[in-house]
Parts: sequence; C-alpha cells; structure tokens
Amino acid sequence: MLEKNDFRKSILAKLRLMTESEISQKSQRIFSSLQKLMNEFSGSGSWAGFQSLSTEPQIEFQTIKDIDWCYPKAENQKLTFWSGSKKFEHADYKVLEPTDGTKKELDHLTGICVPALAFHADGYRLGRGKGFYDQTFQNFLGTKIGLCFDFCLSKETPFESHDLKMDYIITDLQVISTASAGEK
Repeated sequence: MLEKNDFRKSILAKLRLMTESEISQKSQRIFSSLQKLMNEFSGSGSWAGFQSLSTEPQIEFQTIKDIDWCYPKAENQKLTFWSGSKKFEHADYKVLEPTDGTKKELDHLTGICVPALAFHADGYRLGRGKGFYDQTFQNFLGTKIGLCFDFCLSKETPFESHDLKMDYIITDLQVISTASAGEK
C-alpha cells in the first residue's frame, strides 16, 4: 500500500486532470444521491456541509430543504460550525469559511457531510493531511456521509486507526453503507 502522502499526490494529480464539465456532471450525480439519502433524515435538525474546493464535488447543500446547514471554520486545529451563514471568505488552505451566522455546538449536529481526497472502501477518510476533521469528529456519534468522485474510492486508500470513518460514502456511481462494506 502506498504511503499517505504519495497516495494524496496521486489522487490530486488525477483530480486536476478533470475538466469543469466532468466535475459538474459527476457532482450532479453525487448531489442527486445525497438528496435521496437525506430524505431519510428530512427535518432532522442541523447538519454540517462544506464549501467545496475546485477539486471536490460541487454541492449546494442549502438547496436540500428542511435541513439547517452549518459550515465549518478552522479554529485552533479543530472545526467549529456556523448556522445561517450567508457570507464566506477565503481562509487558510484556500477554503471558504463563514464570516457570519450562529455558532452551533458539535453535539447539536445530527450529521455531517465530509469532503476528502479519497476514501477507503470500508469508509476511512483520507484528507489533505491537516487532521481537522479527524480531531473534530473523533467522538462524534451522529451520521457521517463522505462525498467523493468514484475513482477516489478504493481498497488501496491508506488509512490509520485514528482516521475518521464514514457511515455512508456517496460517489457519482454508487452509495455505500460502510456497515455492510466492512462485512464483505
């Protein structure tokens, strides 16, 4: 198995080869599957989304109704989440973070939608190496949904025991419940 940094470089190179049109088409399929899955959680409180980087699925979370979408802001090596945000500014790592809204405590979130460079087929997340999601959600009991392009999902993705494990992974080609994925 490749080391995490080598695997990250390999995935980033593939992501950068995608055209805007490919990203848009694949993102639409991911969004459609996410909407269907979210119907099971309809009206179930606050969920964490994210502002997509150019190499991530482009998801407009706020268009999924009956959910209070909260967006992350990096503070002291962890993420905080903000509800009702309308204004975003670029922060470290080129990420758009909310500049307004109301801070939402982690234990008030029903679930989270998480970006990644890649996911292991059993649900483990490979992020960009800063550890924000792993540290923030290490004891989170809500539902965790990972979003990525299908080629970023593999049994070859390196992971460690502290890496965040998803309950579901949605790609442009499939939706996986990791409870059943780990039993195969």
